[in-house]
Amino acid sequence: MTTSGTVLVVQHGARDLLGHAGRALRAEGLTADVRNVARGDALPTSLAGHDGVLVCGGAQDAFRDAGFPTRQQELALVRAALRDGVPLLGICLGAQLLAQAAGAEGYRGERRETGWCTVRPTPAAALDPLWSGLPGELRVMQNHGNHFPLPPGAVLLVRGEADYRFQAFRVGARAWGMQFHLEADETMDYPAGMAEGEAFLDARPWAELVFRRFARVAAAGRGLLAA
Repeated sequence: MTTSGTVLVVQHGARDLLGHAGRALRAEGLTADVRNVARGDALPTSLAGHDGVLVCGGAQDAFRDAGFPTRQQELALVRAALRDGVPLLGICLGAQLLAQAAGAEGYRGERRETGWCTVRPTPAAALDPLWSGLPGELRVMQNHGNHFPLPPGAVLLVRGEADYRFQAFRVGARAWGMQFHLEADETMDYPAGMAEGEAFLDARPWAELVFRRFARVAAAGRGLLAA
């Protein structure tokens, strides 16, 4: 692989791993500049030198500063990516931060969405650089209690149940959010009932595909590649 570039990775848990996402970045010749705020890593003040941004999940509230000392810094980086066209992918908390930065106010749901759930790509997914060609139903790992409305002008790509309808979306041409944990693989630590080996195997091919596609978008120098 001759491509080179750097993706800023923001993590929020001291023991977090990148799973499918990390392998996809390496496979496309990209370096992960990992900043784990739970371990005290400093965030950059700008995206200079970064070809993409991956904002991972976490237990923090995307819509409150309490208990989330880096929230404003992270929102500033997400807004910079949107403004400058830097490819960005937000997972769970990262998706909520993207929604917040794009103008949607997050909220706490009435129940937690935990474990393996079925979600469905929308017709718009067929035209998306990351989500085209996926099965009509996807089993994904969830572990969240917060959610968001769809940001103004965003494209809904994956739909969930009534309580948590907006499962994956795109803002503009180069920023994506997913409420579920597509990076999850069998090597990670999970609460009881979530580590279903067969589900991981079923999800692996298309999980790897989505992350490889995002990595290629980043590797292309902030330009879009065909799906």
